[in-house]
Formats: sequence, C-alpha cells, structure tokens
Amino acid sequence: MPTEGFIEPLDYLLQDWHLELPPDANPRNSPGLAQVEHAITPLNDHSRGMNRDESTSTDQLGQLKYTGPHQPRIVDIPFDIIMVMSRFMSATEVMNLLSSCRKLHSFIDEESIWLHFCSRYGVRDRQPFVGRSFKEIYTCLLHTYGPLLGTWAGNHPPIGNILEFRLQLGPGMPAAGIVGEIWHFDRGLPNKSRLFDDLTRTAVVLITFPDPSLGITVVHPSRYAQVYCCGDMSRRIVRPPTEWHEASLHTLSRLATLTNTDIVSGRYKYPDFPGASSWYDVLRPFPRLHPLVQVTPNESTSTYVRDRDVTAKPCAITLGCPSGDSYISSYSHRAMSDLGDLPATYYFPLCTEVVRGIPPESVEWTPASLRGLWLGDYAEVGTECIHVEVDEGSSTLRGWKVTGDVFVPRGTTTWDIHIGVPLDINEDGWRIPALLEHSEVHQVYCGAMRFGNGYTDTYVNTLAFLAVTGPDDMTVLSSDGRKFTYTRYREKHSSRKS
Repeated sequence: MPTEGFIEPLDYLLQDWHLELPPDANPRNSPGLAQVEHAITPLNDHSRGMNRDESTSTDQLGQLKYTGPHQPRIVDIPFDIIMVMSRFMSATEVMNLLSSCRKLHSFIDEESIWLHFCSRYGVRDRQPFVGRSFKEIYTCLLHTYGPLLGTWAGNHPPIGNILEFRLQLGPGMPAAGIVGEIWHFDRGLPNKSRLFDDLTRTAVVLITFPDPSLGITVVHPSRYAQVYCCGDMSRRIVRPPTEWHEASLHTLSRLATLTNTDIVSGRYKYPDFPGASSWYDVLRPFPRLHPLVQVTPNESTSTYVRDRDVTAKPCAITLGCPSGDSYISSYSHRAMSDLGDLPATYYFPLCTEVVRGIPPESVEWTPASLRGLWLGDYAEVGTECIHVEVDEGSSTLRGWKVTGDVFVPRGTTTWDIHIGVPLDINEDGWRIPALLEHSEVHQVYCGAMRFGNGYTDTYVNTLAFLAVTGPDDMTVLSSDGRKFTYTRYREKHSSRKS
C-alpha cells in the first residue's frame, strides 16, 4: 500500500521481488525508464528458458530478481519498489509508467512521488501553496517553470541587465511561486569597503497560482500557474496583488534569435550579444514552453539597423507586458535619452558558478582561480558585472562585460591580460602606478584595457596592470592612472527589496 515518505532500501525483499541496488547508485547518472523496464522483464530468450525461480536481470541500477511462480510483469511490481525506481526516472517517465495500466494509475496521485520531484527544485513543504498538493505544485508550476531558476543576462544595449529567478516561499511576497528579480546598482561612487552593498534585487514578475482571495486577477481560468507583472521599478517596490496584470514569457529558438543583432543609432554601434562569451551557460535547461515565432521588424520604420553578418544566437527567453509603465514592457527601457524606444530584451542563461578563491601568496594559486563572475567598481558609472575567463591557448585572462555602460557596453571585453609570465614586483615595481601603495600585492600581470565612447570603431586599448590583492579581490590599473577594483560575486553579500 502507498505510504507517506520514501522507502530507500538497498537490500529490500518484498513478496516475489528482490531489488539489490549498489551502494554507490547515483540517480543523476542512472538510466531511464527503458533500462528500468529492461531490468524488470527477462532480458532475452536465454533468460526465458531459465527456470523461473532463477530468472535474473541486471543493469546499472543493480540486480532485480523475481522468484515468483509466474512470468514477471511490470504490474506485479510492489509499490515500494516503484517508489525506489521513480528516483531514477524523470517525471515524464514516471507518468508514462503509471499510465500504463489501471493498477499503476491508482498511484498517480500519491504525494510521496511528487514530493520527490518538488524537492529537486527545493520545495519540500506545501504549506506556502495553500490548498495545493505536491502533484499540483510540480505539474502545474515547477515542471514548466522550474528550469528558470538561476540568473539570465539581458542583451539590452548598452548597459544590459541581469534577471534572476528564485523560489519565493517565505515572507516578502503576497503569494508563493517563482519570482523574477532584476539586479540593479545604485549609480555613483560605490562604498569602497562594502562594494556588494550596491547590488539589490527588485521583483518584476511572479509566476504563481491565481488566487481571487488575494485580489489576483485570474487571466485564464485554469489550475495552472500564471505569469504576472508585479513590480514597480520606478519606486523599486512590489505592487499590491490587485494591481498585478498578465505578462508573457516565451522561449526563443536558435534561429528565432537571428534578429537579435548589432544595433546602430547615430554614432553608437553596439557589439553582438552574446558573442564568443564563456558566460553563456550551455548546460542550463529551458522552461517547457512553446517557442515564440518571431516577426522581423520593418527596417524602413525602425530606428535600429541590424547587422546581417551576425551569427545565429543560442536559445533565450523573453518577457513581455502590455503595460507601458512596466519594466518588462517590450518598449519601456531607456538606456540613453537620445536612443528612443528599444526592441524587446532577450535573456540568455548566465553561468554564476562561484569558484573558490585561493590566497595569491599560496603555491596552489593559479590565474585559473580568477574565473567566474565579479563585480567591478567603474567609478562614475558605478558597479558592473564582469565574467572572467581564462584562455589557456593564448595565455590570456579576459574580462567580459555582462553589464556595461556607454563607454564600453555589455558584450565586450573590458580588458585582456597576458598571464604567461607574471611581473616581478621587486624588479618591475617601478612600472606599477603608486595607486597600489596601500594594497598588499602578490601577483601582477600586464595587459590592455579598453576605452571608448559608445563602442565605436575608434576605441583604444591602454596599457594596464592586473594586481591580485586577495583570494576574492583584484585591481586593474591603467597607465593613465585610473583604478578599477573587483570583488568576486557572492550570493550572501547581496540584498533584496520587495
């Protein structure tokens, strides 16, 4: 009979079945439904010719032995073994299995099955979703929108932005669900001692179940979760549920994003995004939505001209809202006063793997320990996000701007540092500007920093030095005396507004 919770036997004997799982069984690396069924039924004619009390099937899951008097059938598998098997399957495979016959279909609403799939996304308590079962939470919310969880880089020129989706289960929002928050930084000189305090997040979209008792508009009467525009970016607050309205969320295929190319307006020319950047997370799954069929704008009436030589873009997501005052509205962004309305922003999966910093004075330290996402102080234009990559082939440490400014926009490299041979501080110290005299320096490399205005073809590269001052801190100094400090991105240093 179905039981609450999971039974996790390694040597479990029940009636006519004996399931033996290896002690190192890993659900992430285990085969799918086809292999599991293969383990349950006789493998071939040879096994059929064996005595039924000796028939054995073996695969990566371990050994499943049937010792009963009849030919084994999948319907004869006890529920507790089905529970173990479900941990090695996707939700779709489990649904297919439980829909194969009436007996198994009677288990389809078993909460412990769906608790397991909800827990993969961090939902282990259904209390925040008042009145919803684990099956509803998974099938109507997490299965479709769960892959959104994480950070996404927006292509909006020239600054760009970062949209982060996370679970909203506690206080701070009127309803539980998946909230999308925009990163923003207070412009102006950041607090040098607490650079991360400049990063805040403001909710702009919430994916939740419609609840008329909260005043949430039921856009399409349905038991499924819906996407709502909930934020007021001008005041950086979450609006009351009575003011929420429908938003659209779509995926874009690789071919559809061909229209997302270089933008030219007057003297400003912005780079392709994403270009050959290592920050694009190729392993990130996408929400299970129908791809948006993109309509090419009329170039004769558009302010922006697309570069036809740009390569196809990888998959992306896009948000839309019919309200003109919404941050996610297709034509609400104003990057510069003389640019007018800009096309919709596309968001690409951003890799935010946090690499463990190594003290630069340690013999274990290598330039590769600097890879990952950093926050940089760019003086008058404020804090920007930089993704550092290591090109082993050319011995180059490269800083990509995930967010940028009118001088060096998003999608460009802010500096290229040669890491083949470090400078000897004792012998070459005279080459390093005196701005580092109060910092503890252990590793110094030489390279070039990029400057320009609107990323025209006349941008210049200036001699620059990169100095590693700590496991999670570094400074870049240009030959003309400008100083840029960087701190490794850490989730714990950020704050939220709601």
